[in-house]
Amino acid sequence: MERRTLIKGAAAAGLSLLSGTGFAAAPKKKILVAYFSRARSISRGMDAITYATPWVGNTAEAARVIAQTLNADVHEIVTTEKYPLLHRENSRIAEQEMKSDARPGIAPSNLSLNSYSVVFLGFPIWWYREPMVIRTFLSRYQWKGKTIIPFCTSLEVDIPQARSDIMKLAPGAAVLEGRRFATENANLASEVKSWVQGLHI
Repeated sequence: MERRTLIKGAAAAGLSLLSGTGFAAAPKKKILVAYFSRARSISRGMDAITYATPWVGNTAEAARVIAQTLNADVHEIVTTEKYPLLHRENSRIAEQEMKSDARPGIAPSNLSLNSYSVVFLGFPIWWYREPMVIRTFLSRYQWKGKTIIPFCTSLEVDIPQARSDIMKLAPGAAVLEGRRFATENANLASEVKSWVQGLHI
């Protein structure tokens, strides 16, 4: 009996030692999905049936699918600016903001990035790159040692230019290639889920 007790004790001690020397399972990465969607920023008083583009809100939908797939936290980047619903008018304002390197205001939040190692960053493409409010968001936090995975929604423009901008605005972060999702996409949810699962995070 004493011998068995000693063996069990030694085994338990061995497992205890292993857990302190890197053999224990690695802690699960904490993931955040941060996104900006124009749906929240559209001016009030507009006829949503007559003037709405059916693709407003695609970025929010993609963010929702990513968060559900990875059991991640979600943070919506809410701008204090209001933008027109009509695409051509919104594009004109986006061009003005881009050319002036504007930093639109964002609503106050209690978000802290300290506990997150991976941040999915989502946005629609405006004037061939990320909306300037994304630059406001990036400037508020320290990114050293974090991994940023950008995703965007766009009719045609791909994500490389936006990714390049993010790399400059988030020094010290590893910025992955990311993914563009077409706004004219009836299979958006399934494509987003398939992409996320392929990342093996």
